[in-house]
Amino acid sequence: MNVDALTISATFFRSGYAVYVVEIAHKPTAKKYYFLGQTGDAYRLMARSPFYRMSGHFEYGASTQNQVFKGLCKLMDIEKKEDPREKRETVEAFLVESEIRYHVFRLHDFSYQDEDEAEHNSRRHSTLVVETALLRRFNEQYGEALMNSKLTSLEREPTETEKVQIDSVIKEPNKIGMEI
Repeated sequence: MNVDALTISATFFRSGYAVYVVEIAHKPTAKKYYFLGQTGDAYRLMARSPFYRMSGHFEYGASTQNQVFKGLCKLMDIEKKEDPREKRETVEAFLVESEIRYHVFRLHDFSYQDEDEAEHNSRRHSTLVVETALLRRFNEQYGEALMNSKLTSLEREPTETEKVQIDSVIKEPNKIGMEI
């Protein structure tokens, strides 16, 4: 019998406003692929934890949250295949040969008790501005290895605070070996 274990840091379950990078290193080809996202809901007063966003990205089927799954289908040129089983098998085979890292850059806390709509929208928009800056940097650095279909989240000039956050977030991947 084979037993596998996965340890997930407790902070991955803490709600908040963050940008994150999914890094997929495909071992047979030594290629890396990236997906960037953010937490902070556009339709509800909430900012789900990074774990819940991560789990949704790998769902099979017609989910609106499974951008990593869809990005891998596009990467392997199988997004138009009719048979969902073939897509699942192909993506699974790719992932089994890969190492996945999930990097989270927390920008703002979220409070279920104290959050109001104006504060939520301000924090969410700030997170989108930081995500857009990071998307542009990753696109310049990695091009087609970036699996995001959209490269802008919110078009506006960053505030001084957001500029500091952008600089800070851009420095962190460099510390862990991602050149951006």
